[in-house]
Amino acid sequence: MRHQSLTVSLPTGSAAEAAELVGELRRHGIVADCRGEFVRFGMGACHSVAHVDMLVEALEAIAAKHAGKTPDPCAHNGKV
Repeated sequence: MRHQSLTVSLPTGSAAEAAELVGELRRHGIVADCRGEFVRFGMGACHSVAHVDMLVEALEAIAAKHAGKTPDPCAHNGKV
């Protein structure tokens, strides 16, 4: 049996932006890495829908911060 994992890659535009996003995600408790301009997320059987929700909410908060907006404080309670 072959074991496969799922890696989701998010293009950012530059290696510097990817590294910055990885750092911001870590401050949100999200583990990611980058290769070139891509931020990579490893997904596996140990991840739940709640983990994906946490990732999406972290990305939304980071995007809102960069857009000068305030994210919804009720969106995530920090528990998975």
